[in-house]
Amino acid sequence: MNCQDISRISDTGSFSSLSDAERRAAEAHARSCRHCAPMWAAHAQLAVWRIPPMPAELETQCRTLAALPVHARGRPALRRLVLIGGVVALAAAAGVLALHEGDKRMPDHLRAPQPVLATAPASGPASPQTHEAAITPVSKPAAVPKAPAEAESPLSAPLPLLPVPVYDREPQQNKLNKLVDLALEKAADQHPELVEGPDTDGTFAVGATIREDGTLLGSAVKLATRRDSRDVMAEIEQTVPNDGVIRTGRAHPKLVPLPNGRKLRANVDSLSVAITANDYDITRSDARVLQILGDKYADLMQPAGGSEMNRLTVLLSDDGHIQREETDHFDPQSQNGRTLMRGDPNDVAFLARTIADRLQIDVSQIGLMGLANLEQGSRVLLLDDNGQLHPDDRRRMLVVYYAWQRRAGETGPTFGQKGPSNTISMAPAFDNAAALQIIERLIPDAFTPGDPAAGEPTVVLTAKGELIRAGRVDYRKGGAADTILQEQLVPGVRTNSFMTTRLTNSRGETADVQFAWAMPPEMAKTMDEAIAKAKAAHVAQEPASGAE
Repeated sequence: MNCQDISRISDTGSFSSLSDAERRAAEAHARSCRHCAPMWAAHAQLAVWRIPPMPAELETQCRTLAALPVHARGRPALRRLVLIGGVVALAAAAGVLALHEGDKRMPDHLRAPQPVLATAPASGPASPQTHEAAITPVSKPAAVPKAPAEAESPLSAPLPLLPVPVYDREPQQNKLNKLVDLALEKAADQHPELVEGPDTDGTFAVGATIREDGTLLGSAVKLATRRDSRDVMAEIEQTVPNDGVIRTGRAHPKLVPLPNGRKLRANVDSLSVAITANDYDITRSDARVLQILGDKYADLMQPAGGSEMNRLTVLLSDDGHIQREETDHFDPQSQNGRTLMRGDPNDVAFLARTIADRLQIDVSQIGLMGLANLEQGSRVLLLDDNGQLHPDDRRRMLVVYYAWQRRAGETGPTFGQKGPSNTISMAPAFDNAAALQIIERLIPDAFTPGDPAAGEPTVVLTAKGELIRAGRVDYRKGGAADTILQEQLVPGVRTNSFMTTRLTNSRGETADVQFAWAMPPEMAKTMDEAIAKAKAAHVAQEPASGAE
């Protein structure tokens, strides 16, 4: 099972048609994929509660896209996206599901809340009178709040539609699947315990790094029990690079032959594969950085969701020695949330100066730079009384800024390694021109540096891409993006689609802007019905007060 398979199952609602092996494979993939976890969580918990089957019209009601493939996470890009498929509307009915935070490209305090995408929007012309009708309140109908005067367009001409970006999955997915199969086969060559010996009820966690040309750069394997599988998966995850790679993978049941005919002696419930460019330098990957650091700094780790974090800045030599190091403390909630773009010269220079200042070295010593998180533990999703999923972060974390000493021939600092070719990467179709027009009309000062406390420029749209409201939102305290938007910008409006993008105007000025799309009414209705059924079934199964 991979992200595409989970998306297909979610979009069609065909859970009941899955065989036992397919169901185990889907559940295993969801445990190791943070993008598929929410959509699969609902099915897993509803199945346990034995509530009535989902309505037959679910497929047409949801009208949603598939989950963003894991392999898109590691790509350096000017926008950050996550797709959530149809059954994410039912994720509120989920109980507890392990969620591994795999995006280690950037420490939490340097990135905005994780963006999410959903729904395939219509492309017809917008009508100003239809804005309120497309909005779904949280519980009961409520008037859509008017935007503040400074956020509304002073012009009478209608704004352009800005539909949710969509992905073209083929034929890249087929190429990725072949590389995943090849990576597992070659990992079995390096770790014969995968295929040799008696079958077992344990589960394997497998990490592998493979180039586009099929060269295996490294692999890690560990057999886990059900009790420790989450921690083992998190451990193996840290052996797989995130810098300049496409991350993908899927579960593989035992005794089902690999393409070369050999059979696994246990389920591979977690297969994390990093696909790199053919010239990728594994010796300078972020995974090697974490390996070099090891457990030497374990005492510096702090709870990931705490009010204080430790940060380690290091300069490394090619032979793996730490040349310089510096540790400092910071409050994640007080950070300005600057988003670092790998292809932006200003951001590259900013990061180089930051590292050089902390280590008291000259920028000329710095070559390849990167950001990573040294972690222990895992992240979990919990369901609250309102049917909302919230992360229960059990990780301990140390934020790491690293730089490799500049090699002969390197002309200056660089941020991150080059990713795989476009033949296997996927980029969303996003209307930058429309986005720029919206921001220039509604939040023209977005291109002027200001006080971070004023908030980030944010635009909320209907599922069709029509304007609901624009303004500034303070994301620095963290939390679910939907909750933050309801508290600060659009009370009563459910949002389930988010995107961060960098826009450049005609004067060469840039602005990092958050876009959000409201949940379609039919999706909200389906979610509310599922939550009600799940709660009713749960209450029915609870013993009466005083019962033995």
